[in-house]
Amino acid sequence: MKEIGGYPEFELKFHGNTYHNAAIGLNLARNAIVYIIQAKNYQRIYLPRLIGDSIPAVLRRNSIEYDYYPVDEHCRPLFHHKLGRKEAVLIINYYGQLSEPEIISYKKMWDRVILDNTQDFFAKPIAGIDTVYNARKYFGIPDGAYLYTDQRVNGSPEKNYSYNKLEYLVGRFEKDAGSFYQKFLEAEESMYLEEPKSISAFSENILRGISYEKVYKTRRKNFCCLHDRLVSLNRWSLSKGGVHICILFGVQREEKCAGG
Repeated sequence: MKEIGGYPEFELKFHGNTYHNAAIGLNLARNAIVYIIQAKNYQRIYLPRLIGDSIPAVLRRNSIEYDYYPVDEHCRPLFHHKLGRKEAVLIINYYGQLSEPEIISYKKMWDRVILDNTQDFFAKPIAGIDTVYNARKYFGIPDGAYLYTDQRVNGSPEKNYSYNKLEYLVGRFEKDAGSFYQKFLEAEESMYLEEPKSISAFSENILRGISYEKVYKTRRKNFCCLHDRLVSLNRWSLSKGGVHICILFGVQREEKCAGG
């Protein structure tokens, strides 16, 4: 029942669409991958070697077997294993470098493909390909991931709550990032053992109020700027077609580069 009185409630309620309005909203991208694996009953997943620990860790906690494969200097998978009936391959779209025809070709080759678009939030989903997006890595929200899949687990995920993870976000908004960085680390640590849940109401509300076109243009400009300045030092061969999250370089700050 909705309470009346007591103290004022949060008034800012947005009514726009989220960017991935048709997707399943979950708490974490790593849990979205687990969701797919459990829904499709996969028993082994092949991961690129260029990957952090969060995905392998959640696979271990859920007793899901995994192995690794290499990627080349263009961030493309070097995967030559013939998949078993209950095996799948995770492809990470590093820096948004993969084109739609490339992704479709991987689907044709290996069939059981999970596409991780954590680094390319604005890429459109491709029909028939299980795809994960990470809103929390792109925007100032305490949780949030999106999943496109044609298979759902039985029942609805438990609802996630984020009211105890807002201090570092409000602190940065009102003061500065450095003063609340420890709070951010604590919030990250608290999510380490979280099971798959639905996205929190707070995060979903914020995601309905974002100017996505403006954010896209800013990130695109940041990527091109950094590419122009660092291309001679970069050991990776990257295309300007990508849209990097730029999280280390100021998410909303526009860099002014000649020709950028």
